[in-house]
Amino acid sequence: GTLVELRDEFRSKVLACLVTLLRAYSRAELLPTRQDVLMAEGLAQEGVEMDKAVKEAQTASKQVQDDTETQCLELMNVAADDGGWGIQVVKVNIDSLELADKQIIADMQAIAQTQLTTKRKQMEGQ
Repeated sequence: GTLVELRDEFRSKVLACLVTLLRAYSRAELLPTRQDVLMAEGLAQEGVEMDKAVKEAQTASKQVQDDTETQCLELMNVAADDGGWGIQVVKVNIDSLELADKQIIADMQAIAQTQLTTKRKQMEGQ
């Protein structure tokens, strides 16, 4: 095959590999929000404790991404060997993860807006 065909085949395999690996995780594990942390912790944390819990969730998410990159790298090298591509994959990098489902994004924004409104009303009442 040509270089273009090899590149297209490689991109297709990488994408399929990443999707397969990432399906093992929830959206909250991959892209944690304050709401996810509140639900996971089961309590209404505030201030420094909440910020610490969010940072821990973000660190765990980064570790999931790092692990996924490593697993994908290994799988792509196996595929390259099996396919006789004559290449070695030296790095797989996830630049970013984004939600494709616009309804989830809208729901998350609505939840955040509701929380802000509730906090504002609490502040006004004091």
